[in-house]
Amino acid sequence: MKRTCEERNKKKFRVYQQKWKKTEKGKLCAKRYIEKNPWVKTMNAIRIRCNNKNSNYYKRGIKNFISIKDLKYLWITYKAYLMAKPSIDRIDNNGNYELNNCRYIELKDNLSQGG
Repeated sequence: MKRTCEERNKKKFRVYQQKWKKTEKGKLCAKRYIEKNPWVKTMNAIRIRCNNKNSNYYKRGIKNFISIKDLKYLWITYKAYLMAKPSIDRIDNNGNYELNNCRYIELKDNLSQGG
């Protein structure tokens, strides 16, 4: 199967990006980005939970329908920046990750709920 020039360039860019992320400068930039946008860390965790075939979330059919902008909105609304260890919580444990079904609460409270 022949690849178009655009596909080859995308692949080269991805390889370059992966190599750059492994450098010290790349790690520092990623760290700064997450410090400025802490909700991105939450999004990464949600994606892992919902896309990993070995995860209970995946096996239960829980999907991710929340965006980075939605998480930022929730972060500000629930004042997660004031919490010691903010954690995303699904109000309905059998529901998907959606804007109207998620909130930020303290991690210790989230763990005590058994969620």
